[in-house]
Amino acid sequence: MNRTNSTHLRSRARFAFVRQAHMLRIPLAAVSMAAGVSGLLLNLFNIRLSLGSVGATLGTHPLTALMIMLLSFDILMFRLGRRRPLWRFLLLGSGGVILGCNLFLPDQLHALFSNWSAVADSRMGTDTTLLLGALVLSMLLAGKNNGLGGVFAAFAVFSLLFSFMEHSFNVYFLETHLALSTLVALIPACFAVLTIYAHHPVMRLFLIGDAIGARTRFLFGASCFLPWFGGLVIYRIADAPVRVFPVEAAVLSLIICAMTAIVLYSGRMQEKGDSQRRMLERHMAHVAHHDALTGVLNREGTQSHLNFLWRRFVTEQRSAGVILLDIDYFKKINDSYGHDVGDKVLVSLCQQIRPFIRSDDALGRWGGEEFLILVDGAQIAGATAVCQRIREAIAEMHAPDGRPFPCGVTASFGVSVLLETDTGVAAALKRADLALYRAKDGGRDQVQFYENDDQGIVAA
Repeated sequence: MNRTNSTHLRSRARFAFVRQAHMLRIPLAAVSMAAGVSGLLLNLFNIRLSLGSVGATLGTHPLTALMIMLLSFDILMFRLGRRRPLWRFLLLGSGGVILGCNLFLPDQLHALFSNWSAVADSRMGTDTTLLLGALVLSMLLAGKNNGLGGVFAAFAVFSLLFSFMEHSFNVYFLETHLALSTLVALIPACFAVLTIYAHHPVMRLFLIGDAIGARTRFLFGASCFLPWFGGLVIYRIADAPVRVFPVEAAVLSLIICAMTAIVLYSGRMQEKGDSQRRMLERHMAHVAHHDALTGVLNREGTQSHLNFLWRRFVTEQRSAGVILLDIDYFKKINDSYGHDVGDKVLVSLCQQIRPFIRSDDALGRWGGEEFLILVDGAQIAGATAVCQRIREAIAEMHAPDGRPFPCGVTASFGVSVLLETDTGVAAALKRADLALYRAKDGGRDQVQFYENDDQGIVAA
């Protein structure tokens, strides 16, 4: 139906950014791997950059470069929802071993790297180790425990943000810092990991294409930019003295974390409220267009679908069958056996009709015991054949509990189709109504069709 199609289109537009994020995963991982190799080459050739005390080293630690390449390769090969091959666990497990060795091996073994590395005369930095460990754990948990995996991914994002602040403010949070090439390589790797969590409720806040997503992206950007800009003023413009521990930078970092938590919480609450609103709107639309007793379309819903078929008939010349169905002697059933039996007859009749109509067709309660069936793309012969099968099924139907009705139930049918000479749907309905009355006058339990004005009403 047209309402279903429009809802589907709105949903696709709302989550367009989520699909685009998944498409960026492989390019981001490839960029990260290339940047890791470049950083290692810069290290081997001892290329340095004069940027003050922080960020003077341009090259990447060999173990860091190896971890970045392992992580990037795993991101490239990751397939969400598929069975995890053993090599993935071996790959990430080897990364965990590397991080463990970096933390716990004696300094004498780390000194072996100094023969072929310009910056490996010590262990990897603490911030580098924590960041890489968070990304490895996030990859291991992806698809298995997305909640905990998302926490590790968020930790990696803020670790990168704080490292960027270190380079911007020329301060240390820890005793070591990320090299510039390492920072450049880990930024796309971190974003690639985040694309895997694009459907996570929190991550989705940044990617949905409605007002909530735009508001979340703007507020998150503002909550990061304003404190960072304040730090630039403090350390670069006002030239504040750098302490052993940069209190001002730490306070700004806490402000960023707190503001981000507030933005995410408010966005999540707003999305929940918006989701409940959309659910309520769908329920109200369903109630407004469906019959409460039988569950089929009511008169308004049927008229809406009929108007849709007419508009398409005008633009595409695609025909449609219009079938009016009326239960024979329904008033007598109500008077003799009660309205509860009459209601069961209506419910059972709709259940009998449903198997004979397609998803593009429509069944609606036109009024009382009268129903309207709209057969998409049908000519007279096809619509009449459908009626004959439905008529035979109705004659053999039982109550919803499986027991036979205390009386026989039959129905009469009037069939028409949309014609080029019609000026609207009312003409097709009138022809179907005339055919139905002829079926009633002809003895009921039969199908009559009105093909065109020249041939008039014909018995099927």
